[in-house]
Amino acid sequence: MTAIAFWHDTCIKAFDGDEWANHIILFITGSQQSSPSVFQVVLPSLQDSTRDSSAQTLESLGFTLNPNSYSYEIPLTQWQEMTRVQREARRTWHEQQQLLLSRHLDQLLTTLPSLSYTHPQRLALIQEFSRDHRKNPGSVPFLSQITGFLAFQLQHPHTLAEWQVQEYLLTQNGQEASVHYIQFLCVLGLQLVYRDCIPPQHTTTQQEIKDMLRRLPPHQDTEPHYRESSIPRTLATDTPEMTP
Repeated sequence: MTAIAFWHDTCIKAFDGDEWANHIILFITGSQQSSPSVFQVVLPSLQDSTRDSSAQTLESLGFTLNPNSYSYEIPLTQWQEMTRVQREARRTWHEQQQLLLSRHLDQLLTTLPSLSYTHPQRLALIQEFSRDHRKNPGSVPFLSQITGFLAFQLQHPHTLAEWQVQEYLLTQNGQEASVHYIQFLCVLGLQLVYRDCIPPQHTTTQQEIKDMLRRLPPHQDTEPHYRESSIPRTLATDTPEMTP
């Protein structure tokens, strides 16, 4: 395996969470020195085993030992090529991860659970989801849009609102979060649709939506993601207001 191929594999392993690969990348980029023609890495004071392992890895990457300074060196042009390979590896890794997340999302959407909840059960699940995710930075965009969607539906009582959900919103926080998001959409009673020629739908009442919003973080999203559909909305008589 060439030094560049070894570096590429090390980068991919680091992106996948390999501790040693991540250590090597942080070690090289964090202890670097360079001159107009040479890139240097100085070995810190480490335990002998770690020091020897780091030195061996540097040699596999094409570094050579400078005995005068006990630093490892490669030509600056070679380091520039390594940084280019690292950027390309990161881009490729992100593309592969997004493809995996997209496929996972497709599987989730084809196996949507068909469950029914009483209104108190639904509110309890909404409150639990809000508590678990409102402080998760990766969940903020999803929470912001779902609260905005419910608020938009509340403003349009006679037709169903449509939420044009970007796939990235459901996948960017990882597979586990995607499962939670899809399950939560089912709890809310949302349906995945691809066309408007659908008969009138019996939906949650205005008061039930108000109850849901009171258990979610404050709405801060704007409205470009939402629109009125042509699907009539059939409402049952609103239930008495529920307190948190």
